Amino acid sequence: MKKLLELENKYKDKTAVFFGSGPSLLNYNLEKLDPSFVKIGFNFFFPYFVDFWPSLKLDYHIINDPVILQVPMKDYDNWKKNFTYKRMVDGEMKPYPTNSGSIAGRKHNAEFYSKTNGDIFLSDESFKEVSLIFSDNVYSNTCKELGSKQNSEWISENKDALSSKNFFTYSTDDESCKNAAGSRIFHPATTLQTTNDNVLVSTAACNSFCAAGLPILLFMGFSKIYLFGVDFSDGGSFYNPTKGRSFFKERELPQALELLSYAKSLGFTEIYFIGSDKFPTTNDMDHLKIVNGP
Repeated sequence: MKKLLELENKYKDKTAVFFGSGPSLLNYNLEKLDPSFVKIGFNFFFPYFVDFWPSLKLDYHIINDPVILQVPMKDYDNWKKNFTYKRMVDGEMKPYPTNSGSIAGRKHNAEFYSKTNGDIFLSDESFKEVSLIFSDNVYSNTCKELGSKQNSEWISENKDALSSKNFFTYSTDDESCKNAAGSRIFHPATTLQTTNDNVLVSTAACNSFCAAGLPILLFMGFSKIYLFGVDFSDGGSFYNPTKGRSFFKERELPQALELLSYAKSLGFTEIYFIGSDKFPTTNDMDHLKIVNGP
C-alpha cells in the first residue's frame, strides 16, 4: 500500500476526467472519452457505473466516505429507504427526500452488489488495474450502525493483499481546520496539506467533492480537469434521480465556488464543470452528448 504523497504533481502535462455521481452524467457517453485522459471515479460513481458504461475503464477511484468502501451497496440502498434526514426549513424541522433505492443493479448480477467495494477492488479481476485512493483513518458512525468495518480495521485485516495492490492512502485531519473555539472552519487553502509522511485532508467541507475530490486532483497536478457529474442540484444521483435535495445547492455550492476561485489563484485555469450551468464550461465535450441516457 502506498501513500497519496507519491502522486504529488505526477500528472503535470495530463488531462483528468473526474466522475461524480450527479444525474447530468446520463447526458454523456462516457465510453467515448479520449483514451489518453486519466479517468478518475469518485465515491458513488463506483460500482453503479458498470451498469451504464460497462466498457469504461477507470485509472483511479477516490472514496472519501468509508460507508462506500465498507458497506455492500445492496445493504446501503436498503438502509437509505428507511432513512429520513431532517433539516431546518423556513424555521422548522422538515424531512427532505433522500434516495429511495438504487435503479442500478438491474443489469449487473446481484452478487456484485452484495459485496463491499473494498472486496471488489481486492478480488475482482475486472478492476485490478484501477488504483484506489482512500482515507486510512476516517471514522464513520454509519459503518458502526450497520455493523461494517472501519477503514483502519479493513486495512489491518488485509495487509498482505493491500501491499500487492496499487492502493494510495491519505489521512483525514479534524484538527487543522478548527478555530480557537473548536469549531470546524472551511478554507480552501487548508483542505489538503502535506507532511513528511503523507497527505492530510480536512473534514471542514460540507461534502466530499470540496473536502477531497477537487483538492486531490489539484495535488496530482493535472494541467486540464474536466468534471462530470458534479451537479450541486436537487437531482439526486445518476443511478437514482430524485427531486428536492436543495441542501446541495444552498450549503455546498458556495464552498465549491470558493474552492474553484482558490484553484484559479494557484494557476489552475482549465477546470471545466461539464453539464452544469453554475460553473465555467466548455464545448470540448459536445461530441459525447447522448439524447436519452445510456
